[in-house]
Amino acid sequence: GNLSAYALKSDGTVWAWGYNSFGQLGDNTTNMRITPVQVSGLNSIINIAGSIYFFSAYALKSDSTVWAWGVIALANWVTIPLPSAMLLCR
Repeated sequence: GNLSAYALKSDGTVWAWGYNSFGQLGDNTTNMRITPVQVSGLNSIINIAGSIYFFSAYALKSDSTVWAWGVIALANWVTIPLPSAMLLCR
């Protein structure tokens, strides 16, 4: 992510730290974090990605759903401070 970092632990949880002005750490705050915090509500994650151009992150669950948080480009730009399921394609 842009000035943020993400880690996927072997237990399927996601952790984040760094810049958080747009909720891109997924902890329902906009507080900068110098130590990792768990991204809220995610489990059974098998892959993660952070955007280098926008303040957002994405997670792929073992059930094939994609979750996103931060600044997301939908019809308009929206800020999502907690992970939300996104139906991107099927």
